[in-house]
Amino acid sequence: MSGSRQRKQQKMAACVHCRQMKLKCDGNEKFPAPCSRCYSSGLNCHVDPLFKRTAKRERLNAVERQLREIRERLDAPKTTSPQETQPHPRGGSSATTTESPESFDPSMFRLAIQDIRTKFGSRILHSIELQPNLIAELVEEFYTNYHNQFPILPDVSALLSHWENSDLLFWTIMSISLRNKAEHRDTFLLLATSVRDLAFDIMRTGPLSLQSIQSFLLLCCWPPPFGATIDDPSLAFVSVATIYSMRLGLHRPKFPTTFAANGYVSSFDDFALIQRSKAWIGCFILNYCVSSYLGIPPTVQPDHSLLEAAASQPSWLPDSLFFQLQIARHGMNICSTLGNHEMTPSGLLPNPSPYLRAFDSELRLQETQLYQKWSRHDFINFLGCKMILYGFGVTAYDSNSEIEGLQGLSGYNNRLNSHHWTEQAYITASMLIQTACTMKEGFLFSMIHLQRWLTCAILFLLRLIIFPQAHQFDEAAIRNGINQGWELLRKCSLRENDHMARACAVIAYLSSKSHSGDAKHNVPTVRTQAKMGTNLVEDMVAIARERFSQHIRDQMPHDCTSAAAVEQAIGTMEQAMGNPPNDILFDDPFSTHFTEDWTTLLQNF
Repeated sequence: MSGSRQRKQQKMAACVHCRQMKLKCDGNEKFPAPCSRCYSSGLNCHVDPLFKRTAKRERLNAVERQLREIRERLDAPKTTSPQETQPHPRGGSSATTTESPESFDPSMFRLAIQDIRTKFGSRILHSIELQPNLIAELVEEFYTNYHNQFPILPDVSALLSHWENSDLLFWTIMSISLRNKAEHRDTFLLLATSVRDLAFDIMRTGPLSLQSIQSFLLLCCWPPPFGATIDDPSLAFVSVATIYSMRLGLHRPKFPTTFAANGYVSSFDDFALIQRSKAWIGCFILNYCVSSYLGIPPTVQPDHSLLEAAASQPSWLPDSLFFQLQIARHGMNICSTLGNHEMTPSGLLPNPSPYLRAFDSELRLQETQLYQKWSRHDFINFLGCKMILYGFGVTAYDSNSEIEGLQGLSGYNNRLNSHHWTEQAYITASMLIQTACTMKEGFLFSMIHLQRWLTCAILFLLRLIIFPQAHQFDEAAIRNGINQGWELLRKCSLRENDHMARACAVIAYLSSKSHSGDAKHNVPTVRTQAKMGTNLVEDMVAIARERFSQHIRDQMPHDCTSAAAVEQAIGTMEQAMGNPPNDILFDDPFSTHFTEDWTTLLQNF
């Protein structure tokens, strides 16, 4: 009873703004959207979990105590520890280890951009024509906001000659650079479709080139807008890039000419070797990112060249690629060991306790060593890797039949309590959301993998309030995190009903479910067991499919959202023609929000 009363009081807490204005707050009904007053004022709507009403005398005593402590600190002799002089990259606004191109040589960078304006002609793809001034602006945009996150291309001064014979690479850079330019949104949507078609044409016909590989990798980081996960081209792009790389011998940098066509190439210069090595490292990193998100085994395993680069950073390898390589190596080991066991139908490793502890120790050691060097992009990638590990820990001891058959194994009864891994996942998810929110508008330029990690963190926190745990977590803090993460994630949507818009709608539906009183009071069995580190996330998505009617689910379409939208349109037409409406589309009226704009969605919360 005390737990239910505490939960009810936390739900009724007003946000900070409404509390300060002494006005009624409807944030509880609008969740995960901000309350009406904060939404109309453009304010950050959040609840202060530490706020507690106290009597005036108690507040006065607390203020006096704080003043005494301040006086004592001011009177004490000042000493500066070495730790106080060290930078803290995570919390600051300049948290990055990869410098902008202008910081290397601003004059050379500006000169290269000016060369594009004066020496470059207009380019046309299908019905889209770009003038030199816009091309130069987009190249500058790419190297300022995108290139540093995944620097597999050469410096801008060498870019013109590098993309000279590759239309795909040129148009890929143009498409990526247009993503967050609101004034060119229509051009971006048209160009993104054309670039996607061009990429698939090259998959079928060639040519086989380093520039094509780089294009596929960049399109995997910032893919054209898509809807359902099954329509995500990232897996196709990274698979083709990997196959092309091995056919060109990028995985054997010591023997570059062995794989040359007909053996006619006698040698490569240093520039070409560096570009080839960075592309192969990019293939490994993105294989991990895509496979871990989809819950499938990775197709590339660490080889000698990758392990050598991960062990000691070469001078030509940028910091961001080096850190991502190390994180990908840890993540791939975790997924392959814990989620791809050959003796179990689901692939989950029996008796995973010692491996979970060992992997956790490795990640903590890596965090300690590289804490001061990571950018916020790197840190979110690292936290995503930890979410995978703790996801295995949370689901490892679930009461499913496969694990129950292994209860008698030696040492299995001494496993760690699943609450420990749930607590670690909660801390990691909260930190991931907090880090992403500190990036503010800068997060909109991030790779899609970071946006996916943010989605996974929000869904995990939602699971904690939909299925309350045996040990209580701070529900006000959880709801603050969900609200802030959802607000940031919905800004990443590029068009109506795209992948991020669907993710936000799933979060909104599950949030409404957390208020409906249907929440169970025990941890549910995780029904999804065969998707490696994404079992928890996939299970939440499966729960969200309940918003569609049984009629839609019985059809088992690859895209329930589109199927429901089509039948809804048919029902609307039949109703307009005088036929009785056929109410078979949605069991939950909230699911109709999938096809509405965000303004309507927020107003209906």
